[in-house]
Amino acid sequence: MDSDIHPESPAHLPNPGEHIGEIDIALDVDDVHPPDTAFLEAMIRCAATILGVREIDLGVVIVDDDAMAQMHVDYLDVEGTTDVITFDLSDETDDHADACVEGELYLCLDEARRRAAAMDHPVDHELLLYAIHGLLHLLGYDDHDPADHAKMHAREDEVLTALGIGAVFARREGGDAS
Repeated sequence: MDSDIHPESPAHLPNPGEHIGEIDIALDVDDVHPPDTAFLEAMIRCAATILGVREIDLGVVIVDDDAMAQMHVDYLDVEGTTDVITFDLSDETDDHADACVEGELYLCLDEARRRAAAMDHPVDHELLLYAIHGLLHLLGYDDHDPADHAKMHAREDEVLTALGIGAVFARREGGDAS
């Protein structure tokens, strides 16, 4: 299990403030080596604090390739699996200026395992990257054009670096977070 490769103490991290709200993580996979959900919850809470989130109600569901591929077709009309799908459950009139987040993230464990193996880092770090990516979407970031893509992925790596993980996305891009 990869959960033994994490920052030793949260002392170097921002105070994650239990008061900011709920983060519920569910495993919807049968796996003998499940990801460390306590680590993920703590790191997502710290990431939200770094990003200035004042209030959060976030569901995180970890699924396999089959479930993710089905969601990808059902909701985005795209064949095949993907790393993360984000559902913004906030009021449609909310422009995220108040830093309140309400949503669901679906993270693909199989994709995380493949990417983590290719990049030689822990699966939990890859899942954390996906969660931060989804959180940024919920805060209004987008990655559909090259400039927004670069901005969003640079912000992911800034947050991961602040968490003591380091620039996960930049490593896959050959050292450039764009």
